[in-house]
Amino acid sequence: MILSSIPASALTVLSNDNINSIENTSEKEESEKLIVEEDTSKRGEFEKHFYCTDGSFVAVMYPEAIHYKDGEEWIDVDNTLTYNSTLNEYVSSNKNFNVSFSNSLGENKLISLKKNGYELSWTLETVSSGTPKENSIFLSNTNSIDSTTAKITVDNEKVSDKINSIRTEEEAFNLPKVTSKIKYSDAFGNNQKLDLDYTVYQNKVEEDIILTEKSDISSFVLRMNTNGLIAILNSDNSISFVDNKNEIKYTISIPYMCDAVDAVSHNIKVDIQQNGSNCVISYIPDKDWLNSADRVYPILLDPSITTNEYNAAITDTYVQQGDSLNHSSEQKFYVGIKSGNICRTYIKFSLPHIDSTMPINNAAFVITVPAGTTTGRTFGLYRCNSAWRVDEIAYDYCHGIIKL
Repeated sequence: MILSSIPASALTVLSNDNINSIENTSEKEESEKLIVEEDTSKRGEFEKHFYCTDGSFVAVMYPEAIHYKDGEEWIDVDNTLTYNSTLNEYVSSNKNFNVSFSNSLGENKLISLKKNGYELSWTLETVSSGTPKENSIFLSNTNSIDSTTAKITVDNEKVSDKINSIRTEEEAFNLPKVTSKIKYSDAFGNNQKLDLDYTVYQNKVEEDIILTEKSDISSFVLRMNTNGLIAILNSDNSISFVDNKNEIKYTISIPYMCDAVDAVSHNIKVDIQQNGSNCVISYIPDKDWLNSADRVYPILLDPSITTNEYNAAITDTYVQQGDSLNHSSEQKFYVGIKSGNICRTYIKFSLPHIDSTMPINNAAFVITVPAGTTTGRTFGLYRCNSAWRVDEIAYDYCHGIIKL
């Protein structure tokens, strides 16, 4: 069974003098209560609180940050991308986390991030099979983005016109400005069918490199300007960018590849060459896995880039019988049997702050099962009473687990 990560407004707490429950917000309330306004005094990094027409209030927790702190005030995250004709870039509206994407493809800076005075910028290149190996930092035998074929699409979700009026829960809980997306379709021309998808969150950019059909690509190259930061390859294949005090300012997550039928590969060699601020990071997939007749396209390569201030309200991963890999960077999680091995998913999350005098009468934990699930088995939900970390947990970890 495949589980998607919990959607942005999945966990809510509805409270009044004698009611407090947790439920999935996609299900309509029998009373059809409406939202009057937000209580901004109760904001947190991941939560909002709303007054309802029936006198109750609703506290909603989101997995990604929806506010950032400016002095003593929590400010709404706004990652809307707008075109800046002077810079010829699509620029995020977020003043706390500056992100921009080039509209002029083929240049040396496709993406730029800036946080607390530290900046990273890079472009993507590919290496074809049979290309002579280059030891130079400049890696001249690479394929660059083709500006004549690439199509740019920006996706800013439409903002409701009912922001200051009575709304349904769905309208109130949806926060379209928290994330934005930009897509470079057919970025490398007709010879290498490759799309680049980027999603911007607070202190995070998810980079999805998508092979839409079989090609001769043997490796993917990030050509970066680190602006003085030093790239360090970690034992789990993630990359840290540190300053001259050895303090981490940015991190690239553990890379993995996944095809259209959810076959996953972590067998990716990562190589770093750096000379001053010029840094070349190469991701070299397992060619046997990539070229196997079992592969079904499209195939995703997913590294995400986060700042040192990135936090999430939900921590999740899965473990699989027979491997000890860290699966926490993957976009899907698995329960049951996958490729002949049993999988278990672990999830832990914070709840919105609710006054301790308000009792919880009932609760529901709802999981989304996306298309592609091939099992009809019932799975159990268990409470884990022992602490666990995504970089340490393994399949045989079962201490302190109690069935709910």
